[in-house]
Formats: sequence, structure tokens, C-alpha cells
Amino acid sequence: MNNLSLKSPTESVPLLAALFLETGNAPAILSVREDICFGDNNWLGIGKIFLKPAAQESGQEESKPAENAIRYGFYEWHCPTHETLLEAALAAMELNQENNAKKKKNRDNTRRALESVIDVATRVGLLFPCFDPEFFCSMPFCRPTTVIADTNAICQGGVDFLIRFLYPMARLKIPAIVHMEILNQTDRYFKQRRKYQRTGKINKPLALYHHVLCQGGQRALLRLEFQTDTEVEHTALFPDPLKNAF
Repeated sequence: MNNLSLKSPTESVPLLAALFLETGNAPAILSVREDICFGDNNWLGIGKIFLKPAAQESGQEESKPAENAIRYGFYEWHCPTHETLLEAALAAMELNQENNAKKKKNRDNTRRALESVIDVATRVGLLFPCFDPEFFCSMPFCRPTTVIADTNAICQGGVDFLIRFLYPMARLKIPAIVHMEILNQTDRYFKQRRKYQRTGKINKPLALYHHVLCQGGQRALLRLEFQTDTEVEHTALFPDPLKNAF
């Protein structure tokens, strides 16, 4: 396997299109890995991606329909059942569960981490967050609106929905307490990593939950600030956390 590396959309879209073309548009298996939670070379399969490109037009490059399908979301993500995914995650972590109480706690933490998979689908546009219909109808078209996002809105796709469909009529505010909460989640995850480096032991389900939670929020904020021209208001940071909250 090649070394793993992050790619920008400009680089990754042609590569993914070439992959689907090379395989005759066969479904791609989507797998993830966490270096300290999963065992050596253990990957967790979270479904298959079926690309749905449009027909190739005359004079158009062969890769263009596939690139457009990837860029604009013309694909389907077929996910395994929740129970299948949970058992596969527990197997990938190779847990040594001595008693029923510990086994139940590990399953609960793993389940909470896997529930964040649905947040990934929301952030990339496969699903949309739910809003109250009457409130949503009055938001963008009757009057300008200021949206104050909380942590759930960032992690579960509400902010991305705002960027795509309500901006610029809806102005966005990110309270400082939201940044603090995401940073606290990140700190809890890195405490787990440092403990693993010192002792070689870690609560794998809890570390997986903290990793999924903090990374999803951080990447949503970075995408918001670096890939859009949305105006974001950052409130002032004070030494007292209660002042930051209000």
C-alpha cells in the first residue's frame, strides 16, 4: 500500500476519477483506521461508494463525467448495518474484555463513536440536517437572519448547510465557547495519546470517541474559514470561561 497523505480537492478529484475509470466504475470500499485504537493493519470498513456519472458528451474528456460526479456528489454511500459495524469496530480494536461491566462500557463508547459516521454523511452533503419547517421558511427569504452556531451545528452539518444554501442572507456567528469546547475535546484525545506513549495502555473505545468528535469539529471549522468567503465573527476570549460563554 502507498504511504497515506492528505490531498487537496484539486489533486484528489482527478485521482479518484482515474481510480473509478480504471476499475470500470466498480464500487469503491470505504475504510478507516485509527493508529492507536486499531491493531496493526486493522481497517474498519464503513461501506461502499457507487459513483453515478452522467453520460459522456461528444468532445468531452473521458474523465470529466467521473470528476463532476465526485465534485458535485453524484454517488451513493451504502453503509453496513449498525450492529455489523459495531462488531467490526470491536474486533478491529482487539479488546480484552474481562468482565461484563467493562464489555458493556466498551460497547457503549464504541457505539457513540460510530454514531458520528452519520455526521460525516451530513457534512459532505449526502444528508441534510433537520430544521423546524416554519422557522426555516422565515430564515433567508423574508428578512436577513443571524445564525449563532453551537458545537452540534458544526459537528453535524448545520453550518455547512448554512454556507451552501443560506449565505449571504444568513450571517454566521461562532461563539468563543464553541471553539473552547472543540479544543477541550481535542485535549482529551491527546491526553489519551500521551498516556499510550508512556504506558502502552489506553481505553481504546473512549479514545476513538474523542478522536472522531474533535477532528470532525476542527475540520468543519477549518473548511469554513479556508474554503469559503463567509464572514465569521469571533467573539473575544477572556480569562474567565463564563465570560466567554456570554
